[in-house]
Amino acid sequence: MVSSRQSEVLSEWASSVDGWNLYKQLAEDFRGPQSVKQLALIMAALMNYRRLLPDLADQSDQPIKGSYLADLNALLRGDSLGNSRRVLEEMVFVLVRVLSSFVDQFNDLITFFETVLDQEPPLSHAFDGFSHQYLRRRIDGSPNGSHKTAIAELSCIKIPEL
Repeated sequence: MVSSRQSEVLSEWASSVDGWNLYKQLAEDFRGPQSVKQLALIMAALMNYRRLLPDLADQSDQPIKGSYLADLNALLRGDSLGNSRRVLEEMVFVLVRVLSSFVDQFNDLITFFETVLDQEPPLSHAFDGFSHQYLRRRIDGSPNGSHKTAIAELSCIKIPEL
């Protein structure tokens, strides 16, 4: 358990130039192709950074741009949306669901995230299917499993008219 003094020191570091530069580097690394473990650790680091230092206006628990995936894309571009902490937590929960679909392959990562998240998974959002497909494309072993490639592939999916 982190004491309030430790949390204060970590928050101070997160708001420093060094902390912000690390966050930007992690966001840049996230955009490129990663192994599953690298992707998972980067997502955990980004989420915990935003837990320490959310956007100044981080008040919303809902997607701002229609889905958490669209919000993630905006955050990776450097936009401030007002829900950065929630976006990264939601995407990590989706990642855990995706990892769980690979039976007995990623139990160590799932256990890691259960410890890091320390909360019950939220109900799925209506557009979590896009987040699921995005992360599935990132970890399915595609040689170009980058953020840009996965987003481009998903942009070709047609949503049926209701």
